[in-house]
Amino acid sequence: MLFNDTIYNEVENVEAYAKLEGPGVKEFITKTTVIIGREPGEQTEEEQKIVFGDSQKVSRQHLKIFWDDSTSEWKVQSLSKNKIYINKNVLKKEDPPMTLKECSAIKFDKYHFYFFPAY
Repeated sequence: MLFNDTIYNEVENVEAYAKLEGPGVKEFITKTTVIIGREPGEQTEEEQKIVFGDSQKVSRQHLKIFWDDSTSEWKVQSLSKNKIYINKNVLKKEDPPMTLKECSAIKFDKYHFYFFPAY
């Protein structure tokens, strides 16, 4: 795994692999797989779950952000028939996962935020 260390935010007392931040959004990624959606299910030891709103435009499980050990990169995969934009490019459910870079923009429904990995 690329990261031995995590971000430690002293102000918020959080240790994380990455952060999602934008208007009305501030979520710390504390596991190497994150499912984001309206009702992403119960959190497990392997996966972090983040709830985004109750709009029908947000799927129960809308997208997955995960660390790909084979390429040593963070990636995002659509789990929804609804549109997701990554850096203004549409990511569809049938598309392969896209690589996330520092400050990658993620947009779906009314949510717009950026991805900030730990280094």
